[in-house]
Amino acid sequence: MADKKAKPAPSPAAFTPPKWAGKPSVGLHLDVTKNGNVVEKLMIDQKPFYLFGRNKDACDFPLDHTSCSRVHSALVFHKHLKRPFLIDLKSSK
Repeated sequence: MADKKAKPAPSPAAFTPPKWAGKPSVGLHLDVTKNGNVVEKLMIDQKPFYLFGRNKDACDFPLDHTSCSRVHSALVFHKHLKRPFLIDLKSSK
């Protein structure tokens, strides 16, 4: 199992993080599982938010699934509550 860091992505004009967004704790990650086994770790500890979606140029973690929009969601770290929140970007899918 390899740790996967987000690729450098431009900050798209389509998403402005909330004022409560802040940099997460070092080591924060998402576990990707398949059949109950962790197959990958997505490192989410370098910046206040990460974008997920099909657009490889705009998203930190591209998703290859037809049910996902080009920029589908944002995972935003709350600097006061010290936890991440998933925000649906109101896409058409």
